[in-house]
Parts: sequence; structure tokens; C-alpha cells
Amino acid sequence: GYVEGQFSYLSAPYAGNLKTLRAARGDRVESGAVVFEIGAPDLEQAIKRQYHQWQSSLNVLGDLQQGKRPSEIDTVKAQIEQARASAALSTQRLARAEDDYRIQAISRDQLERERAAARVDKARVSELASQLRTARLPARDGQLHSQRQSADAQRAEYERLQTQYRQLSVEAPGEGVVVDTFFTPGEWVVAGNPVVKILVDRNTKVRFFVPEAALANLHVGRVVRIACDGCERGYTATISHIASDAEYTPPVIYSNDARSKLVFLVEARPDTVAARSLHPGLPIEVTP
Repeated sequence: GYVEGQFSYLSAPYAGNLKTLRAARGDRVESGAVVFEIGAPDLEQAIKRQYHQWQSSLNVLGDLQQGKRPSEIDTVKAQIEQARASAALSTQRLARAEDDYRIQAISRDQLERERAAARVDKARVSELASQLRTARLPARDGQLHSQRQSADAQRAEYERLQTQYRQLSVEAPGEGVVVDTFFTPGEWVVAGNPVVKILVDRNTKVRFFVPEAALANLHVGRVVRIACDGCERGYTATISHIASDAEYTPPVIYSNDARSKLVFLVEARPDTVAARSLHPGLPIEVTP
């Protein structure tokens, strides 16, 4: 049989200049390591702008929840004190006017004017007291709900931009080796274009063919031994798939005793050491 690799082609979902390339052809990379980064200055500015809009929306919500500012409440309190003083003065003037009216010192019309002035000053006190209670209350439920929805929408947009920005730093999907790179730093990369080709260790497998007579002794999960020309040691692999249909022996593995015979394809996952050492396309021999 032979070694086969399922390669991973790493790309970014958004276009931009290749900012950094942290791996070269032949380098081994760890799982989760950043392999390359796409630069997007416009996106960075959009994230900052959206963050400030979100914070501004939260500040407005906080103001609506707290009511008027302390200085505004103090102003209303001062107006109430003034109104109370005016009401007290009006009450005193009304009392004198009633005494004067009883001795016919003033007319009925003057008495009614004093009574009206006292009622106005008393109503002014009630009006300002009501304004003070209102100033201490938060905004109406509808306003608060609307502002909360606005703040949540601003936050969701900010998180979406952050997620988009994180996707510009592409990480290795697993421990493996860099097979090839397709761009150099500074070049423009179209969204979805592969930048790095990597072979993750767990995506290496061996494919070999066995005759029908040997198929009964094989099953998924069985460990087999692998040998190759120039290998320093014997490797092992675990069978992961056995084909259900027979096929003709591929020409590349013809031998005198296997020519024109039907065989079954078997796939196996090599052990960790073998996965790092065996290269795709390498001919191998597999024994039970």
C-alpha cells in the first residue's frame, strides 16, 4: 500500500493584506498556534467606533434609569422653597384682608384678589412638589425597554465585529507540518483563498490492499505493523475502514502472486510517531 494525507488548506473568510506569516514550508506547528494574520485597518476602526456607540447607549440607559441629575433636583427643591415662602406670605395677606373686609376697610373685590393669589401660590407649591417626585423617577417603561433593546443591538454588533476580527488570525487545526505557503507578507489575499497548506498528524493514513483470503482476519480496530524502505523502526497503525466491495489489484502494487486478483481496500490510522515520520505517497508494506 502507500501513505496518504488529507491536507488542510487554511484561509481567512475576509479579504485583506497578509499581515504576518508565522510558518514556513516544512515547519511543524502546534494545535491552536496562529499560522498567519490578515490585516484589516478599516475593521479595527469599525470595532473602536462600535464600542463607543455601545458605551454611549449604555450611558443613556443609565440616565433614564436614574431620573434627573442631582443638580436639576436641587433646582426644583429651591423653587419649592420659594413657592412655599410666597404661599406663606399670601396666606398672611389673605388673613389681613379678611380682617380689613370685616371692618369695611377694603372692598369685596380686593378680598377676592387676595384669595385668588393665595390659591395660586398654594397650587404652585403642589405643582413643584409633583415635579420633584417625577424628577426622582426613572423614565417610562416603554422608553427603558426601547433603550435596552438599542444597547443590546449595539453590543451584538460590537461582538460580531470582534468575532470577524478574530477570524483574521487563522490557527492550525491540529499539530502537524506546513506543506506549502501560497502568499508572502504584504500581498493582497482574496477572501477564501488558501494561504497555507498543512498536513495535520491525525489526517495521515495508510491505504493497502489485502486478498479475500486474508480479509477474515482483519477488523476495524485491529493493530497492524507498517514497514517501509529506509524506515528506522517498525510502525503500527489501527484499521479504521475496510471496503465492502472488491477491486482489481492497482498496477502500482502488482506482484507475481497478486497479479489479476481481486483485493479489498483497507485504511488504517498510523500511531503518533508514524504519522510524523511517514510522508504521503510513500510505499509501505503492512503485516498483521
